[in-house]
Amino acid sequence: MIAVRTYRPGGYARWHTGLGLTRRCRLVALPEDHVVPDSVCITTPEVTRERATVHVTYDLARGGRKEKTFTVEKPRLWDVDDPHLYALEIEGEKFRYGIRTIKWTADDGFHLNGRRVQLRGFCFHQDLCSLGSVANRTAVRHRLLKAKACGMNAVRMSHYPHSEEWYDLCDELGLLVMDELTDAWELAKLPNDYHVLFERWHERDLRSWIRHNRNHPSIVIWSLGNEIWESRSGADRWPIYQRNGVEMVRLAHHEDPTRPTTTANDNANVWRSPYAQFTDVFGFNYRPDCYAEYHTNNPAKPIVATETVCTLSSRGEYQPDNFGKENRRFGVPSAKQQFRDYHSTSYGLHSIILADYEFAKEEAAPYVAGCFVWTAFDYFGSPAVLAMGTQKPLFSDPERQARAVAEQVRFGRPRAAIHSCTTGIFDLAGFPKDEFWLYQSKWRPDVPSAHILPHWTWPGREGEKTPVYVYSSGDEVELFVNGVSQGRKAREKGLWRFRFNDVVYQPGEVKAVAYKDGRKWAEETVKTAGAPARLVATPERASIASDGEDVGYVTLKVVDKDGNICPTANIDVKVSVSGCGSFVAAENGDETDFSWFRDPARKTFNGLLSALVRAKPGAKGEIAVTFRSEGLPDAVARVTATDTTK
Repeated sequence: MIAVRTYRPGGYARWHTGLGLTRRCRLVALPEDHVVPDSVCITTPEVTRERATVHVTYDLARGGRKEKTFTVEKPRLWDVDDPHLYALEIEGEKFRYGIRTIKWTADDGFHLNGRRVQLRGFCFHQDLCSLGSVANRTAVRHRLLKAKACGMNAVRMSHYPHSEEWYDLCDELGLLVMDELTDAWELAKLPNDYHVLFERWHERDLRSWIRHNRNHPSIVIWSLGNEIWESRSGADRWPIYQRNGVEMVRLAHHEDPTRPTTTANDNANVWRSPYAQFTDVFGFNYRPDCYAEYHTNNPAKPIVATETVCTLSSRGEYQPDNFGKENRRFGVPSAKQQFRDYHSTSYGLHSIILADYEFAKEEAAPYVAGCFVWTAFDYFGSPAVLAMGTQKPLFSDPERQARAVAEQVRFGRPRAAIHSCTTGIFDLAGFPKDEFWLYQSKWRPDVPSAHILPHWTWPGREGEKTPVYVYSSGDEVELFVNGVSQGRKAREKGLWRFRFNDVVYQPGEVKAVAYKDGRKWAEETVKTAGAPARLVATPERASIASDGEDVGYVTLKVVDKDGNICPTANIDVKVSVSGCGSFVAAENGDETDFSWFRDPARKTFNGLLSALVRAKPGAKGEIAVTFRSEGLPDAVARVTATDTTK
């Protein structure tokens, strides 16, 4: 009998990690003299375009250490644009590897295969919304491809090693990886976090982590910890930070001398001390103003922005009256710290560091290797920034407001205000927020784009100022409201958003025309929507494997009679699945909606809903996904179940 017990005490993490077994488990029968798990180490010590030397070591349980070296002629290098993988057979087992070179420099950032590559990264937590934290290859791929579409080329596994599916997919998709070990060392952030295990387990955990992941060509740096408390809790603790850091770096170099180490530092002062210089690459969290000074004082040390920006936004929520005063540091209006109904503004202003400011600082500092933005997707947990006990609740509904005020008196904060962190450029359901187009305009400048925000359906705002932003890869934008020009603006220095702050709302249409080098580049039109008239259901993929794990995503839009999305439609919808599939979950992306994800009766959020379906194991045929809402015609999406067992 094999018994497995999982245990999660309270206060073990600052985010939702999931409960139970979240990774694939195996029982493997092996011969007596087998390859010791994670002992295989594949390196490429010499690489040119003409040939590559591949060195392999591994341990047999009885036969001891084995070693071999061979040459690959005219190797096809693993790269972000061509992630070619080789396969190697060792004692009957297949192992994948890639041939590539990496170099971290103090004056020119990160180099891959001999050329500079700016890291355009996002931080990812492992939770997959309604699927929880259980590793699911389809869902992980779904997320990585969405983020890659806006120009992402790098992933930070924050703040712990992720499941094998993440690394395998990064290898296959050409995504550079900052792999991270932990969120705590010796000192506690929470009562039951990793600090309770650090003294006894850090060496074994670090060694096994690197051994398990070191053959992935996508991994280009090891992050040994995030915002470690030894660096944040006072100068008297900095020597502890250095002591532990030196030991962690020693262990990492012993296990893998081919990759550098870093830590993610958010302390405003420790980086000026001698106690934080033990890693090979210095990592800054939210400190773009420090890049130049650090580089001047440490000209031989490479720099990377390990965590940046952190913009809170709720998809499709704008609150144009909640701008506050002009913030001249960033050149854009800053938002207040509280929003109605606990929704953050999608104007993209509620940030630790505004994205535009980070972009500008990196452009001025080519020695910074790039950044990892917090985060790609909204995630469960960490909602306290919008549910502070010191702030009075601000609900639109009088009954909900009265209940929230009473809850705050009794419990210190409203009990059901917000359940997740809204820092993603995608919401919980995977729908892109406006920030997607901001990053795309910066990271993919050759892709014509002109994205308008906010929506243009504001009954009751007639005659009032309603700021309009345009995210575009062009260098000029002209804005029209009902055919009348609101002006043509050139890109402001240090900004990647075109601002039209004095636009007066009137129903109709708003149109943006972007220009590049004086020529028309892209355009977009947003129209005032009428009442919901129909539902439109679209599957992301035409077929689903009937392997019991694959999932299919179906997007539902609420549109008016002319096909315009209804951007404020929060209507009741019932999802049903027939044929060869079954219903898994429904997601709307609303961080304030506490409905059960597995309930087929859900509301749309600002016109959108996503349904997840799964094929019945071994089935082959049609899956029909039907959406029903009172007063509207049904919408049906059809997907094919494909039998993969043969």
